[in-house]
Amino acid sequence: MLPLPKDFSKIVIRPRGGLDISRIGAGVVADAIVLAAGVEEEEAMQDIICPSLQQNIMVASTPDQDIASRYLKVKNIDIGGKVFEVIAYATAPHDMCKGVIRGIPINDTKDILNRKIVNVNNPLALQAKRIKDTGTIIIAFEGHKVPRFVRYGPLLLQCSLYRKHVDICDVCGKLGHRADVCPNPGETICRGCEIKNPDEQ
Repeated sequence: MLPLPKDFSKIVIRPRGGLDISRIGAGVVADAIVLAAGVEEEEAMQDIICPSLQQNIMVASTPDQDIASRYLKVKNIDIGGKVFEVIAYATAPHDMCKGVIRGIPINDTKDILNRKIVNVNNPLALQAKRIKDTGTIIIAFEGHKVPRFVRYGPLLLQCSLYRKHVDICDVCGKLGHRADVCPNPGETICRGCEIKNPDEQ
């Protein structure tokens, strides 16, 4: 993917339901995203939308916070009369780093997480987000250095650098996406012997 302007907000839009961006065409998918976000053609001219075909995602980059919030609200896109569900989320800005803390109660909501982490006790903490339904929390920090310890309310926890992992699909065997967002859910490949559609044989 091309480098995007550092001062733009970046929103990742991940299609579900078998939508393959490389097969449909990035231009068609980009037009559907702009339409679903309610962004006028003139407004969209300042934005940059580019695909990552390996990950089967689109990244919308915009200098306007109002437009960024509209991209974030997109839940479905219509392509040729067929509606596909999408998941949209913002990426961390360029001047940030991410850390991880573990052992946080699963019943603590997002509001509780942010109240206990993003406060005067953790001056560099900007946002906290849970990884799925686990006790692991990713924290976005201002700057390029992750603090060694983070306060979670009164509790002092060790914080380590968040390392992004590369997903591998259990359905098609390709790198860059998970099985639940596979663009080719009907093309199963055995990961051991690489036989296509092993259930049929």
